[in-house]
Amino acid sequence: MAEIELKTAPADFRFPTTNQTRHCFTRYIEFHRCLAAKGEESGECEKFAKYYRSLCPGEWAKFVRTGFQIGQIKSFQD
Repeated sequence: MAEIELKTAPADFRFPTTNQTRHCFTRYIEFHRCLAAKGEESGECEKFAKYYRSLCPGEWAKFVRTGFQIGQIKSFQD
C-alpha cells in the first residue's frame, strides 16, 4: 500500500503571527490569479490549491467563493 505524505503550506514571512486568516485568503487569491493567468488546464497552479486547502477551513473557502459569486467581495481580477 502506498504511503501518504501530508504537507502544509510553507512558512510565509509576510504572515509572522499565528493568526493565519490573511495567509489563508492570500493563498486562495494566488490560486485563482494563477488559474486566470495560466488557465484551468495548467498544473502549475496546483501548489497554490494545496496551500490554501491546508490553511483554510472548508467553511472559509466556501464563504469566500460565495462572496465572489454574489459580488460581496471584489474580484481579484479587477
